[in-house]
Amino acid sequence: MANIIPDFKKDHSDRHKRLSETQIDSFFKQAEKWDLSDTLKKGGAVVFPHSTIDVCGAFTAAAVNACLDSGADRVIVLGVLHALTDELNQARIRVANSGKPEDEEFWGIQGPGLKGRREWE
Repeated sequence: MANIIPDFKKDHSDRHKRLSETQIDSFFKQAEKWDLSDTLKKGGAVVFPHSTIDVCGAFTAAAVNACLDSGADRVIVLGVLHALTDELNQARIRVANSGKPEDEEFWGIQGPGLKGRREWE
């Protein structure tokens, strides 16, 4: 029996579409209590949860504010490639069962401007 893999991209997009301007503004208002820009100015990193926008919107906004307020010309944003296909899920299971990530064909860095795998799209 194949695992049922949720369509995270559609769910994420649908959640964003349901937000009002007031709700979005409230995330940034809540985020004002955390000024993380100095952390970035000193070479640090900002790590934030990203389960759903309604739960983690303020944390995401705090990270965005930190990037904008840091004065940096460029920032690097890293994320996890979730197991959105059966092949990725099988690789995830193999690694969870003591497999080596570096032995998986999906292992590596993916994203805009990089050659190679395109599962991130």
